[in-house]
Amino acid sequence: KRECLQELMVQNVCFQNLLGRNHAREIEHQRNRHRRCHHHPYRRSTMNDGEREANNNNIINDNDNININDHDGVKEITGEKIPLPFIIVNTDSKAVVQCEMSCPARTDVSFDFSCPFEINDDNEILKRLGMNVTSKEALQRSLPPDLFAYANGKGLLRDIARV
Repeated sequence: KRECLQELMVQNVCFQNLLGRNHAREIEHQRNRHRRCHHHPYRRSTMNDGEREANNNNIINDNDNININDHDGVKEITGEKIPLPFIIVNTDSKAVVQCEMSCPARTDVSFDFSCPFEINDDNEILKRLGMNVTSKEALQRSLPPDLFAYANGKGLLRDIARV
């Protein structure tokens, strides 16, 4: 039960950190879009409202791809928001992968791999990105007081809380 409780708290911290990251990215995106939309004060735009809206939509959609790169142990995330839930499937680059998806609901997906593979869910990836740690103060604000006191007393926050 202790391990389950600790894993649930780690998942909560990952989720809270992801929300904070996505919110910060959204604010940054809005600021950048705002800067791009404002033209030189003496130059009049030749775009009509429809063209301007289409241009803004293209700016948003161009940044929707998510790429996670690991260079020398430093995690780099490019793109905008990281949507939940997700899975990442890793296999050899020479593997042949067949994917079948049920239509139209797309709820059943089956894969056939010619080589060994690894499946990681969103929780595992968020941990690998370092989103599984936070401050003790942030934990105290986000957890119910009794749960924080119990978890702190039993040492369950040791791997989650940064000192």
